Formats: sequence, structure tokens, C-alpha cells
Amino acid sequence: MSTQTQTQVKAPSTPKTTFAAVQPGLLQRKCACGGSPGVDGECEECRKKQLSLQRRATNPATPATVPPIVHDVLCSPGQPLDAATRAFMQPRFGHDFSQVRIHTDARAAESARAVNALAYTVGRDVVFGARQYSPETIEGKKLVAHELTHVVQQDSFTSTPTSMSSPTDAGEREASRITSGILMEQQARVKPLTSTPLLQRQDAGTRPALDVSTPTQSDAGSSPTSAATPCPTSVRVGATSPFNHSNLSDSDKLKWRTYLGTVSRMDVGPSPNHTGHCMKELLATRKNDCPAALFSRSEGGEVTSKPCTGNRCLDINSGGSAGDGLTHTMLSDGPTAFIDLHRTRNAKSLLEGTGVNSCTTICEQRYFCDRTQATTGVFLITRNYQASTYTPSGGSGIHITTGTVTKTTQAVKP
Repeated sequence: MSTQTQTQVKAPSTPKTTFAAVQPGLLQRKCACGGSPGVDGECEECRKKQLSLQRRATNPATPATVPPIVHDVLCSPGQPLDAATRAFMQPRFGHDFSQVRIHTDARAAESARAVNALAYTVGRDVVFGARQYSPETIEGKKLVAHELTHVVQQDSFTSTPTSMSSPTDAGEREASRITSGILMEQQARVKPLTSTPLLQRQDAGTRPALDVSTPTQSDAGSSPTSAATPCPTSVRVGATSPFNHSNLSDSDKLKWRTYLGTVSRMDVGPSPNHTGHCMKELLATRKNDCPAALFSRSEGGEVTSKPCTGNRCLDINSGGSAGDGLTHTMLSDGPTAFIDLHRTRNAKSLLEGTGVNSCTTICEQRYFCDRTQATTGVFLITRNYQASTYTPSGGSGIHITTGTVTKTTQAVKP
């Protein structure tokens, strides 16, 4: 995955979604009963369950009151939200998560089991069950986004909870609804609670537990372990779907003055199922006649200019569609496929003021299964940058950088 967005540029604001406050005094979980909601957002059956403190919300093991181990965990220091997750989530929520404390140790996992939850939130403390804190994966990031919604809802609370909520509460439904939007680069504004604190949780019966033995879309420094399926030995381009500045909405055309890319579905083989592995890319520059300003970014306090960069291990069969959210350019993966996104975007027009109207970079790409095992297939990612002008309705023309991004298979020399 090669995405080029200069780090000093603040992410643009996008249409905001407002979330309803959850019912105070409850521990909340994520699921839906399927009943017809009343004026307060809950069906009659859910109201009856509220009276019994949701002991049957998932199974009879769910406690009626907050167990003591929860209070013990909340008194422990925890750790800050990792920097990469903060950088991803804060612009989307419009909220400072520097005070959030993450609890992932054995005691935290035990407390999550005690309330039958994958994760739960009280105030600024987020507690995860065993192997559930995995923000580098798609499912893990969804769980983090869900819990951070509750952090915002409870931002003003510092005391401990007294009871637990139903998974059908309005706040849980709101958190569920916005999670996909957060991952699709939409921004959400959550309405804070104004009464007593909640212990909000994602029910353990809503999805399978994450397994850290399954390599996912992880940082380059992670160490994967083996999966049940074999590593693929071959990779080929299955499908591509390009996009550029012209595909943005009118408002986003003003916010992103540089925008071009392509989404590629990469097919792997020879097995009919390679689920559980990730594909780490290796990139090398083969051609570049573009100004260095196009690629300048800050890394470790130093300014670098690298045309071809990428630092992710891409999931095979991540479980859905992926791609570029702003242009709705999406492709689906599967047991023998993964999605790779190649995109350049910036709030500024990168060619403006350079004296260059067009230029090209070509990056050579290879993939390694689980970051170590080489695969066949060499690919060329060609970015053709083009200076242009966009004229908004009723406005004057502005300089933009658009163009094309293509991905092809490099011919093997005989």
C-alpha cells in the first residue's frame, strides 16, 4: 500500500454525524435485537431486559451488577493509546484522546470476561479482552473506534459505574452505526452524556474474538506467527479501479487540491484459500522526473523526499471491501485476494509553483508473504501527475494536481 499524504497537512473536515446520548447509568454493548423501536429507541422487550439489568443480553453468565474486578482494573494505570491510532482517530472524532488509558493485561482480560465483553469503556479507560486490542487490523480498528465513541460520550465522568447497559441501547446502536463511517474517513461528533457514568461494552457474542496468530494489516515491525492456511507463492493483478480529483465531491475538490490513485485487487495462489496471511510490499524507484517537493515529508525530525514508500502488511481476505472512501472506489477481497491502495493526496496542489506541468514516477513493487517469504510477480505502479484547474460553481479557478495511477505486471525478461 503506497499512500502519499504529507504529514504536516491537517486532515480536512467532512460532514459530521451526530450521535444520540446513551441512557445514563448503564454498561453498554454492541448488538441489535431486531425488534421495532419505540419513541425512546428501544422495543418493549428490550425495556423488560433493562429492568433485569440485561442478565440475558448474551447468556446467563452476564452479571447483573458491575463486578469488583472492574473497579480493580480501573484503578490500575493502563497505558496511553498508541500514537498511530491516536493520529488516525483524533481527526475523525475531533477529540483529544491523549488522556485515554488502554488496559490490555491479564487482569483486564479477566474483567472483560467477567462482564462477557470483548471490550468495555468507563470514562477515559478502555479495557480489552484477551487478544482484542489490535488496532492495526480492520476488525481491531472497528472495535477501537466503537470504544472511543464511548470515551467521547463519557468525557466528563471520573467516577465508577454502578450498572451495565443493554446491547440494544441507543448509544450502542449509534456507536455501531458510526464505526464504518470512521473507517471510511468520515468525521463524527458524539453527543456527551450529562448524567451518571456508564460501563459501556461490546458484547462478546457479537463477533468472533480476534486471534493474534492471524497476521493482519500490521506495522512493519510486527512479528507474525503461522496460520492454518499456506502462504501463497504467486501474486497477480486481478482488477484495478482508478480515481482522481474529478471523482471527488464538490466540497472535497476544494479540500483536496491534489488527488489521484488506483485501487487494486491482487489475486494470490495456488491454494484455494490463503486466509490468515498478510502480504508485505517492497518498493523501489525505477523512474522519477518529478520535483522533490512532491514527496517531501518529515520522518524522525528530518525532511525526506522518497517517491516510492509503503509500510504495511496487507491482509488476505480481510472480510469486506476496501479502497478510497472519498471517491467510493472500492474492491472486495476474498480467500485468494487482498486489496492494495495507491494514492497521492494533499490539501495543496503539489505541482503549483514548481514550474512543472506534468511529471511521472514509476515504482517497482514485490510482495512477501508474512514479510519473509518471496512470491512471484513484479509490478509497476506508474503515477502521471498533471497540473490543471478546477473552477467551483460561482467561483474562480484554482490550481490542482490530478492525473492517473496505473498498476501493471512487469514483463519478465527471457
